[in-house]
Amino acid sequence: MEAKSEVKRFIDEAIVWKSHELGLSLCAQILAETQEPMYPYEFEVLLLIKYEQHIMSN
Repeated sequence: MEAKSEVKRFIDEAIVWKSHELGLSLCAQILAETQEPMYPYEFEVLLLIKYEQHIMSN
């Protein structure tokens, strides 16, 4: 049960970033880099990883 709520929190966080200005540019980067269809939630995971990398590099 703990893991499921962690996944939900993760997804909710990614959805928030999808509507954020920085999130939108990261979404565009992911879409440009990714050609094949994604698994469920893969996009959200990639978005949060990219966001984390962005934070670490700044």
